[in-house]
Amino acid sequence: MTEQYVHGYSPEEANRLMKQADVLKPYLEGKMHFSAGSKVLEAGCGVGAQSVILAKLNPGCEFTCVDISSSSLARAKQLANEREMANVKYVEADIHDLPFHKNVFDYCFFCFVLEHFKEPEKMLQQVSKVIKPEGSIRAIECDLGAAEFSPFTPDIKAIVDGAISLSTQSEGNACMGRLLEETMKKAKLRDVKAKKIAIDTRDTTNGIHALMVLKEIVIPVYKGMKNNMISKCLIESLQYDNGIKQLESIVENHNKYFIDAIYIAEGKPYKP
Repeated sequence: MTEQYVHGYSPEEANRLMKQADVLKPYLEGKMHFSAGSKVLEAGCGVGAQSVILAKLNPGCEFTCVDISSSSLARAKQLANEREMANVKYVEADIHDLPFHKNVFDYCFFCFVLEHFKEPEKMLQQVSKVIKPEGSIRAIECDLGAAEFSPFTPDIKAIVDGAISLSTQSEGNACMGRLLEETMKKAKLRDVKAKKIAIDTRDTTNGIHALMVLKEIVIPVYKGMKNNMISKCLIESLQYDNGIKQLESIVENHNKYFIDAIYIAEGKPYKP
């Protein structure tokens, strides 16, 4: 992971991550359960938005949540204290150099983390060292390039392309979702299984949740990238502003739609 997280560490970004965790809960809750008594490593926990959800869903598990950012961890600890989560602790560390003995954890959980690494396969192999042989590594990812918008205007496309290019320049991959299963297999994880969860505003059951994904996650992600995209000449200011207005109109207009997906994969750790 690069030293400069592509989304930054501003209070606005921290708030976005908190909203993201709440909005995605209906889609992810079923994928966040672990066997009672398990020791779980959350790698790249950020501000702890997912950590408190994990801890609440799994009161019988012990969570160790790791991040490289001291400021993010400070907010994570505060959040855990406010919600009285006694089964979670935080450790400041680089995922490439974890300060744990081998075969300590039963599970490792990643949520929107692998997309920020230049070589996620190597990182997965490093994490495998601290996971028990019959444990598992579970990862959740998005894919900016897979989203569909109606209408998919040239201005919206320019924003999407600019965000993907910015991620690439930061040595990440904003299209990791479609590569998640392949990435785990390249890392030599065993028994890899993958699934894609659809997000569609036209869905009569979960359409309102999909609309919230667009309003509270997707659009804020692009807004947070504005200055960097413009300064790096990935998009012009006027086109960016027009594209954001067009995205916001999808939220307000029921004749328009938004389709996206969340990618989930799980495999047993690599053991040479």
